[in-house]
Amino acid sequence: MILHTVYFTGKGTTKACTECISAASGLERRSRNWARRPQNDPLDIPAEDALLLCLPVYGGFIPRICLPWVEQLRGHGGPAVIAAVYGNRHYDNALLQMRDLLESRGFQAVAAGAFVAEHSIFPQVAAGRPDLEDKAAMADFGAKCGALLAEGRRGVLELPGDPAYVLPEARPAGMVPTGDGACVNCRACADICPARAIQRSRPTETDPLKCIQCGACITVCHTGARNYHSQAWQERAPVFAAANSAYRRPETYYCKQQP
Repeated sequence: MILHTVYFTGKGTTKACTECISAASGLERRSRNWARRPQNDPLDIPAEDALLLCLPVYGGFIPRICLPWVEQLRGHGGPAVIAAVYGNRHYDNALLQMRDLLESRGFQAVAAGAFVAEHSIFPQVAAGRPDLEDKAAMADFGAKCGALLAEGRRGVLELPGDPAYVLPEARPAGMVPTGDGACVNCRACADICPARAIQRSRPTETDPLKCIQCGACITVCHTGARNYHSQAWQERAPVFAAANSAYRRPETYYCKQQP
């Protein structure tokens, strides 16, 4: 069995979670990063193989930019493992959404986990995560999923959340990262932006209607020019941090064995 790992990452934390889970599975792996992929790139997974889909949570759901890419997955009744990575507020209905999307594409979800990583907009929230406890939990989840997949277990995967969830409208333009005077026009931010929200001709600017606030441009900026510089961010950051300071732990779910 081959474990096809598919993930979307901005600052790299979702990638780290994906690698930790998949490495512990003990299965042969093939990896795909949706943040660095062609727009038209279907993935057809044989029924005898498995999928690990690991996505960040933005506002309680997976990034809207990933929705058309999920439509290009095909599962042929094969098993899927789901992992949601969120910034310590809550993952809300993201696991339910991922399960529903994958089942509509011909997969059978057999396990799911929600894991915490540093917040992409307010990095003082869950700073340094995933930490050692998180990584141990992800490794345990990966090992259990590997065993579950090897034995071919199938069954009902019950997940928390509201089954009647409604996807929100596209988020209104809000705080977005921009460049400042430290920008040297290397344009690395424009090249890496998965939403194409930064033009190479104006690398200090960001299109607020396209930006998904993934933080990829911040991570790749070697001068530190790219960040959240607005007064709105300065005012919101301490409020959000105070409201989401409690240490949240990983949560995992496995399908119930069919009789």
